[in-house]
Amino acid sequence: MIPIKNAREIEKMRQACRTASDILDRVSDLIRPGITTKEVDEAAADFMNEARVKSAFLGYRLGIAFFQATSASRLTTKWFTVSAANGAFNMATL
Repeated sequence: MIPIKNAREIEKMRQACRTASDILDRVSDLIRPGITTKEVDEAAADFMNEARVKSAFLGYRLGIAFFQATSASRLTTKWFTVSAANGAFNMATL
C-alpha cells in the first residue's frame, strides 16, 4: 500500500529536501584533491548542526556493523537523502 501524503506532510518533505540540497551543495563545494573523508564528514556535521538537523546515518547499526561517521562519505558517496518523521528531519547518506 502506498500512503497518500497530505499538504502538510508534502510541505515538510519539501523543506527537508531544500535543507538536504543546501547542505549537499556546501559539502560538494569542499571536494577537491587532497581533502580527507574525515574533513568532509566534519564539515557535513557542522553544516547539519547549523541547519539543526541530525544525521540518520550516525550511530546506525546494520547487523554487527556500527557506523560512527556523520556522513557515508567515508564509505561510499556524498549524496544525501532526507526523511521527515514526526516533524523531525533526519539526514542520511547513501
